[in-house]
Amino acid sequence: CLLARGEFCVKEITEVVSEGKLSGISQHLKYLTLSGVVERRRENQRILYSLKDERVRKMIEFLQKQFLNE
Repeated sequence: CLLARGEFCVKEITEVVSEGKLSGISQHLKYLTLSGVVERRRENQRILYSLKDERVRKMIEFLQKQFLNE
């Protein structure tokens, strides 16, 4: 859901995800990248992750509205 809002590095994602561990989140991002859901780019020392397909962002927003009343 966080990536639907823009680009974030692993550390920023870890700060938002409750009980998230850096290594676990990195692994999840790796699998999402390999599957083509997420893309990454390097900015200086940081690697930023974002959703690759606009349709995924729209789907996340739809599900949030339906189930989280956001």
